[in-house]
Amino acid sequence: MPHKDPERRAAYQREYEATRRDQERRRAYQREYVTAHKDSKKAYDNERYADKRAQILAAAKEYRSVNADAISQRRKTAYAADPVPHRIRGGVRFLKRSHGLWPEQFALLWKQQDGCCYLCGKPLVAGKQTHIDHDHSHCPADRSCSLCRRGLACQPCNILIGMARDDPGLLRRIASNLEVAQSLVTERLRDGSIQDSLWEAAS
Repeated sequence: MPHKDPERRAAYQREYEATRRDQERRRAYQREYVTAHKDSKKAYDNERYADKRAQILAAAKEYRSVNADAISQRRKTAYAADPVPHRIRGGVRFLKRSHGLWPEQFALLWKQQDGCCYLCGKPLVAGKQTHIDHDHSHCPADRSCSLCRRGLACQPCNILIGMARDDPGLLRRIASNLEVAQSLVTERLRDGSIQDSLWEAAS
Protein backbone atom coordinates (compact mmCIF):
# COMPACT_ATOMS: atom_id res chain seq x y z
CA MET A 1 0.00 0.00 0.00
CA PRO A 2 1.59 3.35 -1.07
CA HIS A 3 2.26 5.99 1.53
CA LYS A 4 -0.29 8.81 1.72
CA ASP A 5 2.41 11.47 1.29
CA PRO A 6 5.47 10.10 -0.65
CA GLU A 7 7.28 13.45 -0.49
CA ARG A 8 6.94 13.64 3.29
CA ARG A 9 8.12 10.06 3.62
CA ALA A 10 11.16 10.76 1.41
CA ALA A 11 12.01 13.87 3.45
CA TYR A 12 11.75 11.88 6.66
CA GLN A 13 14.02 9.17 5.20
CA ARG A 14 16.63 11.76 4.17
CA GLU A 15 16.52 13.34 7.63
CA TYR A 16 16.86 9.93 9.28
CA GLU A 17 19.86 8.98 7.11
CA ALA A 18 21.53 12.33 7.80
CA THR A 19 21.02 11.88 11.55
CA ARG A 20 22.38 8.34 11.42
CA ARG A 21 25.49 9.49 9.52
CA ASP A 22 26.03 12.26 12.08
CA GLN A 23 25.78 9.72 14.91
CA GLU A 24 28.26 7.41 13.20
CA ARG A 25 30.67 10.32 12.67
CA ARG A 26 30.37 11.32 16.34
CA ARG A 27 31.02 7.75 17.47
CA ALA A 28 34.04 7.46 15.15
CA TYR A 29 35.39 10.78 16.47
CA GLN A 30 34.89 9.64 20.08
CA ARG A 31 36.73 6.37 19.40
CA GLU A 32 39.61 8.20 17.74
CA TYR A 33 39.77 10.76 20.56
CA VAL A 34 39.79 8.10 23.28
CA THR A 35 42.50 6.12 21.46
CA ALA A 36 44.67 9.21 20.85
CA HIS A 37 44.37 10.46 24.46
CA LYS A 38 44.38 7.12 26.24
CA ASP A 39 47.75 7.62 27.93
CA SER A 40 47.13 11.24 28.95
CA LYS A 41 43.66 10.32 30.29
CA LYS A 42 45.16 7.51 32.34
CA ALA A 43 47.88 9.80 33.68
CA TYR A 44 45.29 12.45 34.58
CA ASP A 45 43.09 9.89 36.37
CA ASN A 46 46.07 8.53 38.32
CA GLU A 47 47.19 12.02 39.31
CA ARG A 48 43.68 13.02 40.34
CA TYR A 49 43.27 9.85 42.39
CA ALA A 50 46.64 10.40 44.09
CA ASP A 51 45.70 13.99 45.01
CA LYS A 52 42.18 13.21 46.20
CA ARG A 53 42.45 9.59 47.30
CA ALA A 54 41.14 10.21 50.80
CA GLN A 55 38.16 12.22 49.52
CA ILE A 56 37.29 9.66 46.85
CA LEU A 57 37.43 6.74 49.28
CA ALA A 58 35.40 8.65 51.89
CA ALA A 59 32.76 9.56 49.31
CA ALA A 60 32.57 5.96 48.10
CA LYS A 61 32.25 4.68 51.68
CA GLU A 62 29.51 7.19 52.46
CA TYR A 63 27.62 6.26 49.28
CA ARG A 64 27.76 2.57 50.16
CA SER A 65 26.56 3.31 53.68
CA VAL A 66 23.63 5.48 52.57
CA ASN A 67 22.61 3.21 49.69
CA ALA A 68 23.36 -0.19 51.26
CA ASP A 69 19.86 -1.55 50.72
CA ALA A 70 19.69 -0.36 47.10
CA ILE A 71 23.13 -1.80 46.34
CA SER A 72 22.18 -5.13 47.89
CA GLN A 73 18.95 -5.23 45.88
CA ARG A 74 20.78 -4.43 42.63
CA ARG A 75 23.22 -7.25 43.26
CA LYS A 76 20.41 -9.70 43.98
CA THR A 77 18.57 -8.62 40.84
CA ALA A 78 21.72 -8.95 38.73
CA TYR A 79 22.44 -12.40 40.15
CA ALA A 80 18.87 -13.56 39.51
CA ALA A 81 19.09 -12.31 35.92
CA ASP A 82 22.48 -13.89 35.19
CA PRO A 83 24.15 -15.91 37.98
CA VAL A 84 27.09 -17.01 35.81
CA PRO A 85 29.37 -13.95 36.31
CA HIS A 86 28.87 -14.20 40.07
CA ARG A 87 30.20 -17.76 40.17
CA ILE A 88 33.78 -16.64 39.70
CA ARG A 89 35.78 -14.08 41.66
CA GLY A 90 36.07 -10.81 39.78
CA GLY A 91 32.94 -11.33 37.68
CA VAL A 92 32.60 -10.70 33.95
CA ARG A 93 35.44 -8.18 33.74
CA PHE A 94 37.88 -10.60 35.35
CA LEU A 95 36.78 -13.43 33.05
CA LYS A 96 37.32 -11.34 29.91
CA ARG A 97 40.55 -9.59 30.95
CA SER A 98 42.36 -12.50 32.56
CA HIS A 99 40.98 -15.58 30.87
CA GLY A 100 39.49 -14.41 27.59
CA LEU A 101 36.17 -15.98 28.56
CA TRP A 102 32.73 -14.59 27.87
CA PRO A 103 29.92 -15.45 30.32
CA GLU A 104 28.45 -17.87 27.79
CA GLN A 105 31.76 -19.76 27.54
CA PHE A 106 32.09 -19.88 31.32
CA ALA A 107 28.51 -21.14 31.57
CA LEU A 108 29.39 -23.91 29.11
CA LEU A 109 32.38 -24.95 31.26
CA TRP A 110 30.15 -24.97 34.33
CA LYS A 111 27.56 -27.09 32.51
CA GLN A 112 30.14 -29.54 31.15
CA GLN A 113 31.33 -30.18 34.72
CA ASP A 114 27.77 -30.29 36.09
CA GLY A 115 28.72 -27.48 38.46
CA CYS A 116 31.31 -29.71 40.18
CA CYS A 117 35.06 -29.47 40.72
CA TYR A 118 36.88 -31.34 37.96
CA LEU A 119 39.34 -32.76 40.51
CA CYS A 120 37.32 -33.93 43.51
CA GLY A 121 33.86 -33.98 41.94
CA LYS A 122 32.23 -32.00 44.75
CA PRO A 123 29.76 -29.17 43.93
CA LEU A 124 31.42 -25.83 43.28
CA VAL A 125 30.61 -22.88 45.51
CA ALA A 126 29.89 -19.60 43.76
CA GLY A 127 32.19 -16.60 44.05
CA LYS A 128 35.73 -16.69 45.37
CA GLN A 129 35.52 -20.44 46.04
CA THR A 130 35.58 -21.28 42.30
CA HIS A 131 38.86 -21.08 40.37
CA ILE A 132 39.86 -21.52 36.73
CA ASP A 133 42.72 -24.00 36.96
CA HIS A 134 45.35 -24.06 34.22
CA ASP A 135 48.93 -24.99 33.42
CA HIS A 136 51.03 -22.20 34.97
CA SER A 137 54.01 -23.01 32.76
CA HIS A 138 52.08 -21.56 29.82
CA CYS A 139 50.19 -18.57 31.28
CA PRO A 140 50.91 -16.51 34.43
CA ALA A 141 49.07 -17.16 37.69
CA ASP A 142 46.04 -14.93 37.00
CA ARG A 143 45.83 -15.65 33.28
CA SER A 144 44.76 -18.60 31.15
CA CYS A 145 43.90 -19.49 27.58
CA SER A 146 42.07 -22.26 25.75
CA LEU A 147 45.35 -24.19 25.39
CA CYS A 148 46.38 -24.40 29.04
CA ARG A 149 42.98 -24.32 30.76
CA ARG A 150 42.29 -27.56 32.69
CA GLY A 151 38.91 -26.87 34.26
CA LEU A 152 36.97 -25.29 37.11
CA ALA A 153 38.26 -26.27 40.54
CA CYS A 154 37.15 -25.67 44.10
CA GLN A 155 39.42 -23.60 46.34
CA PRO A 156 40.82 -26.51 48.43
CA CYS A 157 41.75 -28.50 45.32
CA ASN A 158 43.21 -25.44 43.63
CA ILE A 159 45.41 -24.78 46.69
CA LEU A 160 46.31 -28.48 46.97
CA ILE A 161 47.64 -28.89 43.44
CA GLY A 162 49.37 -25.52 43.68
CA MET A 163 51.23 -26.57 46.83
CA ALA A 164 52.12 -29.84 45.07
CA ARG A 165 53.52 -27.84 42.16
CA ASP A 166 51.01 -29.42 39.75
CA ASP A 167 52.86 -32.75 40.07
CA PRO A 168 50.47 -35.76 39.86
CA GLY A 169 53.29 -38.12 40.90
CA LEU A 170 53.88 -36.15 44.09
CA LEU A 171 50.16 -36.19 44.87
CA ARG A 172 50.05 -39.97 44.34
CA ARG A 173 53.01 -40.46 46.71
CA ILE A 174 51.35 -38.22 49.29
CA ALA A 175 48.09 -40.18 48.98
CA SER A 176 49.88 -43.53 49.26
CA ASN A 177 51.91 -42.49 52.30
CA LEU A 178 48.83 -40.96 53.91
CA GLU A 179 46.93 -44.25 53.48
CA VAL A 180 49.75 -46.21 55.14
CA ALA A 181 50.11 -43.75 58.02
CA GLN A 182 46.35 -43.54 58.57
CA SER A 183 46.00 -47.35 58.62
CA LEU A 184 48.65 -47.52 61.38
CA VAL A 185 46.84 -44.83 63.34
CA THR A 186 43.54 -46.70 62.93
CA GLU A 187 45.13 -49.88 64.29
CA ARG A 188 46.56 -48.03 67.29
CA LEU A 189 43.24 -46.37 68.03
CA ARG A 190 41.54 -49.78 68.21
CA ASP A 191 43.62 -50.50 71.31
CA GLY A 192 43.06 -47.69 73.80
CA SER A 193 45.61 -49.14 76.22
CA ILE A 194 48.44 -48.11 73.88
CA GLN A 195 47.33 -44.50 74.02
CA ASP A 196 46.97 -44.71 77.82
CA SER A 197 50.51 -46.07 78.16
CA LEU A 198 51.83 -43.28 75.97
CA TRP A 199 50.18 -40.66 78.19
CA GLU A 200 51.53 -42.35 81.32
CA ALA A 201 55.04 -42.42 79.85
CA ALA A 202 54.81 -38.75 78.96
CA SER A 203 53.69 -37.79 82.45
